[in-house]
Amino acid sequence: GFLGSNKKYLTMVSLILAVLIGLAMATQWSILGSLGRERGSLQIAWFSGLTTLSVLGLLVVANRVFSGTDYRAFNSIVRYEWLIIITLVGSIGLVTVANNLPWWSFCSGLFGLALIVGAAYLVPRIGVAEFFVAVTLGSAIGGVILDHIGAFGNPTTLFSPLRILGLLAIMLGVLLVRIGNFWQE
Repeated sequence: GFLGSNKKYLTMVSLILAVLIGLAMATQWSILGSLGRERGSLQIAWFSGLTTLSVLGLLVVANRVFSGTDYRAFNSIVRYEWLIIITLVGSIGLVTVANNLPWWSFCSGLFGLALIVGAAYLVPRIGVAEFFVAVTLGSAIGGVILDHIGAFGNPTTLFSPLRILGLLAIMLGVLLVRIGNFWQE
């Protein structure tokens, strides 16, 4: 019936989103590696974390303002007023530490945010195992491509038959986890 096929469709879309999140994660790691070489790993990790914190705070505040969402449940985690203060302080800190960083450096925190929000949204729909293997597949594909082109000034490692075989092995892992879930449904 429609419901069964609709569930399969939603599962497939969820898996594709998880693979895309994995691609974003590989890009984030490439950016962090490049910037970490130049500016220090802890400083760049701090910058990336501030970007994630600031953008997440802005999204939550904007969601409340524009959607009128009731935040009583959220207030059990942190009061809304504190969220605004934390977001403002994080944003000011972000602007302060962004000292001459390239525009694409901000993407590292955005990609980290994609992983956090993606996990919170997708894991209840497809489970931890499927989310993990799909993100791993996307990360591996992205990593091989980014290594091949030496993205963001990182060392170049060209495609090779063994790297492609490794990607195929990860794809097989995704398929095996999915088949395992399919048999249980």
